[in-house]
Amino acid sequence: MSVQGVVKSMRLILPGVAAGIMVANTAWLHSLASMLLILPRVAAGTMVANTAWLHGLASMKASDYIEIARLVLEAIGGLWVLHLYLAKRQGQGSLSITHGFRIYRPDPSSGGAYLIVSLVIQNTREVLLRDLSGRVTLLDASQRDPAAGEMVLAAFGERDPFVQFINPADPEFEPVGLEPGDLVDTEMAFALERVGLMAVRISIEGKQGETDKTVFLWNSFFYVDPPPVAKTPRWR
Repeated sequence: MSVQGVVKSMRLILPGVAAGIMVANTAWLHSLASMLLILPRVAAGTMVANTAWLHGLASMKASDYIEIARLVLEAIGGLWVLHLYLAKRQGQGSLSITHGFRIYRPDPSSGGAYLIVSLVIQNTREVLLRDLSGRVTLLDASQRDPAAGEMVLAAFGERDPFVQFINPADPEFEPVGLEPGDLVDTEMAFALERVGLMAVRISIEGKQGETDKTVFLWNSFFYVDPPPVAKTPRWR
């Protein structure tokens, strides 16, 4: 195989990723030195079997050397981009949980109503979040323990914030995951026999990064102070 053939093969194999990202970091010089040491081993299987490359090397022009150097730099740039992509998906993750609610009363005279809770769950870090599961619990905050004098938060409703986005019966079912910047915007409805002071507790569990098996927990809690009786829904 001639040197020109090797150059053409490298052009097909190496991705056309810009090497300019390496210019600002002098560490690329060390990477280039390492690459130049590795390349002869990679090409040895082809070169040893065919001595014609020696004649081709002797007849190479300056432009051929420049072309090979450019391809090597593109390979280093591609590896650097891959490194940055993988590195950004590791580390410490964080979820932002934004909530809202409204009370809907179909018939104000009956006393029955619906509490509609809205949630925006967003991945705010440059880290992959995967295998997410969640629980939204509705609590009665209108009762107090006479002995302790503290509020008794009795749970009387529970919803899964991701249920609209998963289908366990699907053979290709995968747990919910959020790439950096991704979000889930959802709503849940709770039927109420009476309207009083309530509280909502939100718990999200999940793993972060590509391989980390540690389960992380994100929580949020807020009170629901129902607005005066009105036929039109109100947002808080």
